[in-house]
Amino acid sequence: MFARLVYESFRRQKRRKLLAGVAITLGMHRKRFASWSVLLGTSYGAVVALEVMQWLGGGIGAPYERAILLPVFFVAAIHPPRRIAVFLGFVALALVIPFLYDGWDAQAAGASLASLVIYMGLSLGVNVPMSAIRAQRLAHAADEAAAREEARLDALTGLHNRRAFNEALAEEMKLARRLEIPLSVGMIDIVNFKEINDRWSPAEGDRCLREVAETLAASVRDPDQIFRWGGDEFALILTGTAAADTESLRERLAALIAEACNRPDDQPIEIQFGVAQAQNDETPEEIVEMAGLALTAAKMDRTA
Repeated sequence: MFARLVYESFRRQKRRKLLAGVAITLGMHRKRFASWSVLLGTSYGAVVALEVMQWLGGGIGAPYERAILLPVFFVAAIHPPRRIAVFLGFVALALVIPFLYDGWDAQAAGASLASLVIYMGLSLGVNVPMSAIRAQRLAHAADEAAAREEARLDALTGLHNRRAFNEALAEEMKLARRLEIPLSVGMIDIVNFKEINDRWSPAEGDRCLREVAETLAASVRDPDQIFRWGGDEFALILTGTAAADTESLRERLAALIAEACNRPDDQPIEIQFGVAQAQNDETPEEIVEMAGLALTAAKMDRTA
């Protein structure tokens, strides 16, 4: 009869443990945790739940204390050392609680102390390699982000390049259409730039390009963006600006560049400016083509 009672009690405890495990699993599948702090709180809750089960299972000697290893392992794997130390302190308090309501037992206290030492060693053994792995992944992600950004920069001028222009133009056109605001694309080139390369040297040409790029970058205003298109050409994305309203911008940029940038013969550098405004049914490629045609027209007007 006694054996049967013990067996039935064990079955009930096993059933409660199984149901608790199922409930926790379903909760984790159904709920998306908002942050690592929520996950840490879940681990604290798991320790509390295990201690309640320890009390219901008979206190000292009940097997649920060993299950604390699972939340300890979980916290050690994903949290920084400071949080792990606080959590282990909470675990130590949880291991002491059964002795408060069941009385002192030297043998059980030794076993609990041994468990705590094991938990601490396990935490250290898990956290160190996991921290190294996380640091390696973060460094790899940073390197990838730097490489992606480098691929979008022009090495000579430091401006964003044509690839970055294409990406930005597509996004800005979507934004302009959603907000129902105008968007224009401007194309700028340096007057007689080929003469600088041919008469003096490509090094002088590069110097002029860098000076013009620095002046343009310092002169455009948010949310306008400046890019190096290629050769001696630069591209502007003018979000919120209609083509008809760019004359003052053209004059201001021309004056700033003439003041700050000189040819090798000490003559001021002059620029040509063409602009086109995006229409509702145009693609990014089409507005770029229209801006290029506007720049070509500006060159023809200058030589006429």
